[in-house]
Amino acid sequence: MYAFIGREKKIPVSVENLGDYQFFQRENPETIDLETFQDHQAVVIDSREIRFSLGLVNRFRGASTLNLYLKPIFLYSELPIEDSYVMALVDGTVDAATMRGSVSARTEQLADAIAQYKDIEQDTFESTVVVKTLRFMVTRGRRLEPVTMPKSRFGFSYPFLGAQFRDRDDARLFSILDLIDNENLMEKHFVDRIHLCNRCKSSFINFRELCPRCHSADLEVSDLIHHFSCGNVDPETKYKVHDQLVCPKCKKILRHIGMDYDKPSVVHTCRVCQTTSQDPEVWGLCRYCGNDTPSERLLYRDLQSYSLPASSLNFALNGLHFTLADFLKGHLEIVNYPTFQTIAHYENERALRYKRPSVIVNFQLLNFSELVTGFGQRREEVALEMARIIKDTLRDSDIITLLNDNTFVFLLVETPRENAEAVGARLDKRFQGLMASNFPGITLQTHLQAMELTEFIDRKEQEEKQASPE
Repeated sequence: MYAFIGREKKIPVSVENLGDYQFFQRENPETIDLETFQDHQAVVIDSREIRFSLGLVNRFRGASTLNLYLKPIFLYSELPIEDSYVMALVDGTVDAATMRGSVSARTEQLADAIAQYKDIEQDTFESTVVVKTLRFMVTRGRRLEPVTMPKSRFGFSYPFLGAQFRDRDDARLFSILDLIDNENLMEKHFVDRIHLCNRCKSSFINFRELCPRCHSADLEVSDLIHHFSCGNVDPETKYKVHDQLVCPKCKKILRHIGMDYDKPSVVHTCRVCQTTSQDPEVWGLCRYCGNDTPSERLLYRDLQSYSLPASSLNFALNGLHFTLADFLKGHLEIVNYPTFQTIAHYENERALRYKRPSVIVNFQLLNFSELVTGFGQRREEVALEMARIIKDTLRDSDIITLLNDNTFVFLLVETPRENAEAVGARLDKRFQGLMASNFPGITLQTHLQAMELTEFIDRKEQEEKQASPE
């Protein structure tokens, strides 16, 4: 059974007699209960009211269950639809002549592709959106393409990503794009470079040339004239005498450009303070928030078109999982956990013999997945700094491993327990400082546990006994 949803009270005569359709008439897309359509094979939306159809398509693609956000959706229209945003979200357009055959054929194709997936829970909103996007791209065989949006604060949107937000201008869009780039989840294809306000990320920026002295935008632009005969260089305004060009230095009349003179550059003269300059300052005034800043301090971003490499098929199927091992790869020497256990065993024997105790410290970053998505384009910079903090805090003789995706385990050789706890507290303080100074909107949640090495060994031996068959 298929669903046909329209805002108009009158269903098109050409489709009302299709027996395998259930018809729904609704006034407001925001009040429609999407659960009503869970069991429909596909949905056809009457696009005679484009705002209605766009709002409803956005709600479907922004739904949390895959049976809704991957639902085959078609627009009913007797005329071509030129809205590239909504067309990026649907599976095609149909009219009275093609509705029955096109919808059923395309729906059958998509059903096989969608059937391989199941709803999975992700740690963060950003990773949830990325997995949904990957699945949409895989099942539809499409790229993720930016669409120009003059009414958007950013000036562009990626339709499927935009459908995930109540507010189309939600700045979390950039966190999602950064996550895609940082994890190399898709192949990038350069489209354009844009400049954004460094306060609100708006692209509605007015670039102005300003006087370097008084910062006025009231500048007069004139050509510089170089007189070959005497070598004088001055703005064209100083050469003009009535309708002729007369050199202010030698008083000769300049008749032919290229023979008597040339125009090597331009000069800006401030009408307020009379300062002249060939290189005025360029500032950008944000028309959205009023922020005025030098152009070199504006944010810039490369707009990319994204396609799927084969490696992303696994992420679409199983979701995203962030690990400390991947985050710190290449920045910190970390031994694997079995090797760490072997080293700990021999160190424990040595410590018992010479009565010089060593300590194990578990240091857990409880909200690691949230941290990774929050780092954005600065991820590599943060990884380097976290690795440096760990190296500075520990000694060369200390051993580092990872217990799981978000927990460090440190073996501190010949270290009393109270000293080990102080090391852990110092590490926590420096991590907290790193977050506070660079990402004030992110709160680092940690858990610290120190234990004698002998206790660690005893626990492992007990776990192994319980895990072994009788």
